[in-house]
Amino acid sequence: MNVTLNSKTFEKKIKNNTTVYVAGYCFFNGNLLNRESFLELFFNVKDFNSFYNLLIQLDGLYSIIVITNNKVFVAVDPLRSFPIFYLKDEKFNLTDDPYYFFKVLKKVEYDYAKVEEFISLSFTQSQSTLFKNIFQLDSGQCLEFNLKEKELNTKYYRYHISNKRDDSSVNEIFKKAFNVSKNVFKRLLQTTEGKTIVVPLSGGYDSRYIVAMLKEFKYKNVICFTYGRKDSDEVIISKKVAEKLNYKWIFIEYSEEIVKEYIQTTQFNECMFFSSKLSSTPHFQDYIAVKYLKDNNLIPTDSIFVPGHSGDLLGGSHLRSIVVDYKDKCFSEIEDILQSTYEYWYKYNEFNNKSNINISQYKEDIESFYKSLSVIDSNYITYISDSWNIANRQSKFIVNSCQVYRYFNYDFRLPLFDQEMVEFWLSIKPYYRTNHILYNDFLLNHLFNKYNIAFVKENDHSYLKKKLKKVIGESLYKKIKKYLKNDNNNFNYFIKYMLIDIGMDEKYLYSHIDNVSSIWYLKKLNKEMESLKNAK
Repeated sequence: MNVTLNSKTFEKKIKNNTTVYVAGYCFFNGNLLNRESFLELFFNVKDFNSFYNLLIQLDGLYSIIVITNNKVFVAVDPLRSFPIFYLKDEKFNLTDDPYYFFKVLKKVEYDYAKVEEFISLSFTQSQSTLFKNIFQLDSGQCLEFNLKEKELNTKYYRYHISNKRDDSSVNEIFKKAFNVSKNVFKRLLQTTEGKTIVVPLSGGYDSRYIVAMLKEFKYKNVICFTYGRKDSDEVIISKKVAEKLNYKWIFIEYSEEIVKEYIQTTQFNECMFFSSKLSSTPHFQDYIAVKYLKDNNLIPTDSIFVPGHSGDLLGGSHLRSIVVDYKDKCFSEIEDILQSTYEYWYKYNEFNNKSNINISQYKEDIESFYKSLSVIDSNYITYISDSWNIANRQSKFIVNSCQVYRYFNYDFRLPLFDQEMVEFWLSIKPYYRTNHILYNDFLLNHLFNKYNIAFVKENDHSYLKKKLKKVIGESLYKKIKKYLKNDNNNFNYFIKYMLIDIGMDEKYLYSHIDNVSSIWYLKKLNKEMESLKNAK
């Protein structure tokens, strides 16, 4: 077998004919392990069951590989923070760089159904990638491969789901929310060891949650940054919050000039490929800001980035949208939520090749995920859509955006996806996540008010835009869409560059950035493959 890993990410130790690789950090039974203890923990693995039993006691951001007695055991955390890929072939090949498989082994073939899924979703679902024989470990999944028998087994050891339902009063829930927050941020600060925490601070609530809790713990070594258009609500509110908390605040304006300067480079292309890894649309927007901070020595080299992914989901933002769209439907069976998940997330657009769309395959993948969940009460089937969302969209697209920090050799943390945090908010009654939104109430009235940062972000009228689209039709809506767009981050500059770079018509300038960046990435990937063919 062949194992190819980035030595800056993974640490290796060999003892008694067993090899262990680890990346990231973990808590074991609530205790933070140092790197040596982390490695030593997995020398006790003898079989798949012992590996599984260790994994269910972990929390943190990590990946693990154990090679012993002609068997290979692999696991990624429930957010897939450090992705691992494998090639199904006559040999078993493992890597954290899937491009290795077609650059060195040159054994790849596009899965065109997955290409269309990628264009629609901005990621590929479950274990798939854009290629037929290259796979990845899914969020919270572990794997066993028998090197002698050539047998492969996979198993999920954790989902983001809660079968507990909290029937406490509202006031009691607020108290619990604050206690959970304190537990989560206490763990976070154990892992940062006094290093500088860098927060991408927007005008929203999630990143504000991060800085408010850091203030609660009197953590002083904090730098906030914001980027985009200097007169946007995001920038104005972000600056006010940082000033109130007495945290250093840096603004990076995304002008057309700086976008051109930063992204028309080999390094930009390299970073996009590093972060996308054959399964996620490139995340452009943080690249310029992080590179600017690094190039201008505005943050220490050992800084840790702490973005606010993804408190809004825990509060019920995606769930509310699904409930509004499908309020007339009765979700009493898995098939009901399967259909709504498919209809809500699979947004086919002008870039899709309809002949390559395999609806049945996409639905089978969704169904396989839902049927593997342990749902006790059928009354809550509607609300397990968040489990699919976290395992797929969040981990492979939102959380995957953190790869830009790794590219520039910075570490990151995701406290709002801490296991205790997720289980708490997913246990809240559906009413309090879809109607009376306790998450927002808790932040505004029980945390932000304490520090005079309860600024309410202006409504971007997204609900009215949605209604308008239904009234006037998709075609006409697209024609006037540019006049409704709230481009706080000046993403149109990115879109313009991408269209010019791959020779596409500027009529797509007002398409969604994720759709355009998926096409840009695929075109670049095709060019790489053509170069390989010509080199043969």
